[in-house]
Amino acid sequence: SRVRLAVVAYCGHMWELFCVWAWIAKFLQSSWHLRPATAPLVAFAVISMGWPGSWCGGVLGDRFGRIRVAAASLATSGLCIATLGLLSHEGPLFIRMLLFVVWGLTGLSDSPQYSAIVTLYADQRYVGTAVTLQMMCGYLVTVLALWVVPRIATEISWRWSFFSLSAGSVVSLIALSCMRRPAESDADKQEELQMEDLTDFTHSEPCANILVTGTGDSTDGTSRGWGDVATAVGSVTPQLTATTLGLPRSR
Repeated sequence: SRVRLAVVAYCGHMWELFCVWAWIAKFLQSSWHLRPATAPLVAFAVISMGWPGSWCGGVLGDRFGRIRVAAASLATSGLCIATLGLLSHEGPLFIRMLLFVVWGLTGLSDSPQYSAIVTLYADQRYVGTAVTLQMMCGYLVTVLALWVVPRIATEISWRWSFFSLSAGSVVSLIALSCMRRPAESDADKQEELQMEDLTDFTHSEPCANILVTGTGDSTDGTSRGWGDVATAVGSVTPQLTATTLGLPRSR
């Protein structure tokens, strides 16, 4: 199901993310030969890119689709970390720093998508349990990765230990690609129709105005009135009810 695939994708994301955060300063000292006083500052700059990356990921996920945004983020972050591992201390410092900043933005921009996917597609009676299971699996993988990566560095090098983190992105991309396959059952099709109706309603103008301004007024100052809100709710409610009961929908 989509929930299981979302959990797998989240685990791949966690394999990469926390290991980079935890070991980036050590990587910079060992591979880039930065001074002990400089490496933590660079690490802080890269990690701090996570908050705008996470915010942008949430906004883009709402607009363009969560699976699509998560896949684009994973492909970018995985490519960045694989390239940084291969380059090690070679190449212009500016290019390597730029790659790390891009990774800092995209390494976390897929994070909001997984909980949203699990929340949408899990049995609504057990959403809290599903999200808890997702988090538990992700952090168990993190503990394993934090133990494995320094051992690879000890046995081989930090260069190849960082390169190995891109495997998490590959696993996540495979899981997301399976999620994007066309619905194969009537239940999947009904679920997609319900999500479509919910999206149509939440993006309708009156509903958007309520979410933004807390009133029925439009953001440009023109009064729309609660009549428009009632019209929007009235138009979508029969569709949602028909979808939920499995009845034919009118368009």
